[in-house]
Amino acid sequence: MDPRVSCLQTFLAPLGPRKDVFYPVKMGTDRCHVASFIRRLDPQTRTRGESFPMKLIILSLLTALLAGTACQASSEEGRTAAASSTPSQQSAASSSLFSPATSPSPSSTASEAPPGPHSRLPAAPARLARDLRTTTQRLYREIDAWRATGLSSGSRRAVVELLALHHQRLHRKLVGAPRLARSVLEQLSVAAARAAQRNIVAGRGLRSLVTPVAGPVKLPTRRPETPDRLLSYYRLAQRRYDIPWQILAAVNLVESRFGRLTGPSVAGALGPMQFLPSTWDAYGRGGNVMDPHDAILGAANYLAASGAPERMRAALFAYNRSDAYVDAIRLYAREITREPRNLYVYYFWQVFVITTKGDLQLTGPGAKAR
Repeated sequence: MDPRVSCLQTFLAPLGPRKDVFYPVKMGTDRCHVASFIRRLDPQTRTRGESFPMKLIILSLLTALLAGTACQASSEEGRTAAASSTPSQQSAASSSLFSPATSPSPSSTASEAPPGPHSRLPAAPARLARDLRTTTQRLYREIDAWRATGLSSGSRRAVVELLALHHQRLHRKLVGAPRLARSVLEQLSVAAARAAQRNIVAGRGLRSLVTPVAGPVKLPTRRPETPDRLLSYYRLAQRRYDIPWQILAAVNLVESRFGRLTGPSVAGALGPMQFLPSTWDAYGRGGNVMDPHDAILGAANYLAASGAPERMRAALFAYNRSDAYVDAIRLYAREITREPRNLYVYYFWQVFVITTKGDLQLTGPGAKAR
């Protein structure tokens, strides 16, 4: 197993049983198996990622040697352009990703307080489905309202953060309860059920890679870069290496919760995209592994050298040699592609660590003091 998986064992904490439980899901009048559901989402999941050709590695290294100076200069230009833009300019630059804001006026939602970080989750499938549906709808409206302020409203951000945490907790509950998840999905519309199922399948797959942590948890956390600035880095990397920005966002989500955990992991991986030092030396373009801008460009460079975008599954498998990991990245990326607001939803999903004594929330509202 790739030593990078040990990073996941330390950092990732989607809930769920250790073994994957595949169950039929009713969507309208159609029943499907989760495995076939994944194959319908992406036909490339039918084949296992194969190793990328050594020629690509050699070509990448030769290119880096020949163009190192130019890459460093262009990297600094990209960083300068992103750093010089104001939050409102960054928000405006990303507005083309979204449909016109459909949020009501601030007064129409401000009176309703968002769920608290430790609010009780519904137990009945019908109530849980309703909670998931209304939370998602309100979350999208509040994201629109927050973005309309140029991400400058602290009160709007706080509401989005609480709603996203509640959204995450609902999905964590479903990941850990297959029968309940099946009943809940049957209560949702076809589109909502498919969206929820992608999150559930991704979470359960990642959970299969996690070993509960014994003893005290001592993991330093940090505040991540703003979502719109991260988006500018993803889009810069997409232009430079032809890697879809949604894939890079999904890797950032899974590897470090967008930079909240930067290591070192037990395997020695570092930074928001979790590079081993030897890999970073080859693909980091002389940058700082802890810097989000440099790390995202380095990840795009590595994926491109590994065969992406044409052989995206193989490239992701090279990044972390786990089929469950690859499936999760592609499912989260598909959700961001389907609904770009999900970038902001996932951005506020917090860090939970599974321990032998239960689950420990490390970041965000309601996090326990350590």
